[in-house]
Amino acid sequence: MRIAAVDAVFHDVGTPADYLRTNLTLAAREGALASLAPASQIDDGATVTDAILWEGARVGRGVTLRRSIVTDGAHVPDGTSWDNAIMRRVDGPLAPGESLVHGLAVSPLGA
Repeated sequence: MRIAAVDAVFHDVGTPADYLRTNLTLAAREGALASLAPASQIDDGATVTDAILWEGARVGRGVTLRRSIVTDGAHVPDGTSWDNAIMRRVDGPLAPGESLVHGLAVSPLGA
């Protein structure tokens, strides 16, 4: 067996919090405060910091979103505030640990 040492950065993405941390590290290299999919949308007056928006995700007017993940097609309602959350569009039963909040399936991000 041959083992080779490499000088590379490793990012663990085994948990949602790891996934967020890794994406934000990569976004910061490009000078961004969030990781945004091309078809995501942030409405006027929203504040988005340390977050990931997947394809078709929309953050409504006046929303405060911090350290959170908004998955494909989820719409964060106007005027709401979120911290350390994963939000997805409800398209079936809630998964263990999720709650129905403002029409979204929401779970805590974790540590």
